[in-house]
Amino acid sequence: DACARVRQARAPCYELGRRVVDVAGASAAACVRQLNTLPAFAFLLRPAAMDADEARGLLWAILQKCAQYLAPALDAPDARELRTVARRATAALVRLAVAVPDSLMLVYDDLSQLVRARIADAAVSAPIKGHLSEFLLALIAGASCSLAQRRQLARPVVQPLLDALRDLAPALQQPADFAALLGLPALDHACARGIDANTSRALLAARDARGRVLQMLSTLYVCLNRTLGAGAALTPLWSECAPELVPPLLLLARCLHALWSPAARTNLPWESREARESLFGVLDMSPAECASIVGLAADTDAADAIDGAAGVQLAAETGAVRHALGTLRERTYKCIGRLAAMPATFEVADLPANFAACLFADAESLAARHWRFLLADVAAPVLMHVGNWPGVDAESGRATAARFADAWLRPLFAFCTRRLDAEWAELLAHGMAPAAELEQAGAEQMSVTDEIVHERIVRDWTRAWSQLVAELLASVAHWIPGAAQIENELASGARSPAQTSPKAGNPALGAYVLGSGAAFSDTLATALAVLRYKDAASVRRVLLQLGELAPALALVALMPMYAPPTPAHASVCAAYTARISSAVAAADDACSGAFTWLATDLASALLHVLRDVFLLDQQDAALALLADLLYYSASLASDRMPQHWAIRNSSGDIDQRAAAAGGARIAPVGDPGRVFRRALLQTMRPALEAAQISADELELTIEELACVSLAKRRRALLKAALLPMLAVETSQLFSQPQPTRVANDSALSRTAPQSWTNKHADRSTSLLDTDAQFDLGSIMP
Repeated sequence: DACARVRQARAPCYELGRRVVDVAGASAAACVRQLNTLPAFAFLLRPAAMDADEARGLLWAILQKCAQYLAPALDAPDARELRTVARRATAALVRLAVAVPDSLMLVYDDLSQLVRARIADAAVSAPIKGHLSEFLLALIAGASCSLAQRRQLARPVVQPLLDALRDLAPALQQPADFAALLGLPALDHACARGIDANTSRALLAARDARGRVLQMLSTLYVCLNRTLGAGAALTPLWSECAPELVPPLLLLARCLHALWSPAARTNLPWESREARESLFGVLDMSPAECASIVGLAADTDAADAIDGAAGVQLAAETGAVRHALGTLRERTYKCIGRLAAMPATFEVADLPANFAACLFADAESLAARHWRFLLADVAAPVLMHVGNWPGVDAESGRATAARFADAWLRPLFAFCTRRLDAEWAELLAHGMAPAAELEQAGAEQMSVTDEIVHERIVRDWTRAWSQLVAELLASVAHWIPGAAQIENELASGARSPAQTSPKAGNPALGAYVLGSGAAFSDTLATALAVLRYKDAASVRRVLLQLGELAPALALVALMPMYAPPTPAHASVCAAYTARISSAVAAADDACSGAFTWLATDLASALLHVLRDVFLLDQQDAALALLADLLYYSASLASDRMPQHWAIRNSSGDIDQRAAAAGGARIAPVGDPGRVFRRALLQTMRPALEAAQISADELELTIEELACVSLAKRRRALLKAALLPMLAVETSQLFSQPQPTRVANDSALSRTAPQSWTNKHADRSTSLLDTDAQFDLGSIMP
C-alpha cells in the first residue's frame, strides 16, 4: 500500500516536471528561472525510479532542454542575456550530474554523443564547451563504477586537453616563439608598414591560436576545480597526467613573466617604434583588469566584440592581446594551484628548481598587480598542500616540504618585504592623506584616478602576502599549541592528547620551518614587517596568528631557565624546546633567540601598531597580544604551578637563593620571567618617555597584570596604563565632528564623504581601507 501511494504521488510530479520542461521561455529571465528549476526534479530521477517510463522520459527531456540553450546566436540583439542562459544550462547539467550520476550513466552513450556534438558545434562558445567537459567529468567522478571504468570514460574528455598542451610546448621554448603565438610579430609589421592582406591573415590566425589556448586552459581549470581534491574519484587519473600537465604550465608562466622583462623583450627583432618602446601597450592594464582591481563589473562585451570581429583593426588587435595576456596569466596560475592538491605534482622531475626558475626568475620585472594573483593562486595553494596529503607520514611530509620550499621561500620573504616597503613608502609620500584633507576633498567630485588604482593594487598585494604569512604562522602553530594548553601541561606534568579537529596551515610545512633556524627567523621577521604597513585587514590577520603563537613561544623560551620539579615535567619541557631548535643550534640558543625576538622585535612592532593613526581599529588586538605575552611570561614563577619551579643560574645549576624566594611565591629579582618583562619594558622606554608615562608605575601595573587570569581585564589594565601613548589620544586627525550619512541620497552618492571611508571617526584614514560601507562603484559617473 505504501509503495502504491508513493507511485500515485509521483505521477503528478512527473506531469509537473514535463510541464516545466515544455514551457517556452519568452525572455532570458524566464529561461534562467526555468533552468534553475529543472534540477529540483532530481528526486524523481533516482536510479531506483528509472524503471518507470515517466522517469526516463523526464530525464531525457531535461537533458534536451538544457542542450537547446547551449548555442546562442552571437549576432542577436540580446546576445549577452543568451550567453547567461547558456551558462545557466551548463550549471543545471552539472547539478544533475552531482545529484543523480548513476541515473545519467544509464543513458551515458546517448548523452556523451549529445555533449560531444555541442562541443564540436562552432556556434557554442568556448566557456560553454569547457563547462560541458566539466559536466562529463563530474558525472564520471560521481558514478558508482570502478577506477578502471572511470579511467576509460574520462580519458576521452581529458586527452584533448593533454594534446593541446603538448602542441603548445614548441611555442614556449623561446620568447620569440611565444611572441609569435600571441601575434606580436604580425602586430609589429602592421604598426611599421600598415595592414595588408598577408598581415590581416596573420593577425586572424594569431587570434584563433590565442582563442584555442584560452579555451584549453579554461576547460582544464573548471575540470580540475570540479574533480580534483582529497578523496576525489578522478584524482588517480589526474595523477597519471601530472608529468604532461605541470611542465607546460610552468613554461607558460615563465613565458608570460618574460614579456615584462626588458632584457628578454628588447632582444627581439622589432620593426616598429611602438614595439621597441612599449610593446604596443599590451603590457598595460586592460579595462577588465582595472575594473576588477577597483571592484567594478568588467565589460565582457568588449572582449567578445574583439574576438568576434570580422575585420582587423590595429587598436582592436592590441586590446585583444592585452586581454589575452591577463586571462592567460589568471588561468595558468589557477591551474598550477589546483594541481598542487595531489602528491604526483611534486614527483615531477626537477620540480623544485623548475618551479622557482619559471615563476620567480623575472620577479623584479613583474608588475605590482601580478603579485596578488601569483601569491594567492600559486604560492599559497602550493605551500599549503606540499607534504600535507592523506596517508603521508609526518617525516616524509616534512622532507618533501623542505626539498621543495627551501630553494625559494626565504628569497620570496626578502623580495616581497623589500618591494612592499618601497610601495608603502611611496604611498605615504604621495597617496595617503590625513583625515582633515579627506574631509575637505569629500565634497569634490571623485573619479577612479591612477592614485586610487595604485593604492588598491598595493593593498591587494599586501593582503595576499599577509594571508600567506598568516598561513605560515598557522603551520608553525601545529607544533606549538596555545599558551593556555602549554601552561596546563606544565602544571600537570603530562602532555595533552593531540587535537583531532582540523586547523589552518600545513603541519608538514610547519615542521620544516621550525626545523630550519633561518626559515623560522625569516618567517617571524616577515610577520613583523607586515605589522608596519598601513592596511588594517593585513595587520589584523597577522596579529591574530601572532596572538596564538607569541605567548606560547614566550613560555617555551623561558623553559630552559627553570628546573623542572619532576622527570615528567622535564619531558614536557624537552618536547617543546626541541621543536624550536634547528640542526645547527642547541635548544638553549634557540630559546635565547626567541626570548630576544619577543622582548625587542615583537615589542617594537606592537608599539608601532599602538601608535599608528592608520591602525586605530587594531589597537585592541595588539593590546591583547601584549597582555597575554606579559601574563604567560609569569606562569612558571606563579601560583598557577602546583609544584615549585626552581631557577637555574648561568651555569645551568639551580639557584638556591632564587629557589628559597620562589618557595614564598614571590618572583625574585633574578626571575627569568621578570627579566623578560623588564627587557620588554626597556624596549618601550623611549615611547613611554615621549608620552610622559612613568616606567616605574608601568612596571607595577605589569606585575599586577601578570597575575590577572581574565583576558579582558588584562587588556583593560594595559590599555589604561598606556592610554597617553596610544594613537587615539595623541592624534588630532579625528577631532572634527563627522557628517551624518544620509541613506539613498543621490547627491551624496556622487561624492566621497569621510563616512564612506570610516564607520567611526576614530578608524583608518585611508580612502580604500576595509569598510563595508565604502563602495567605489557608487561614486563612479
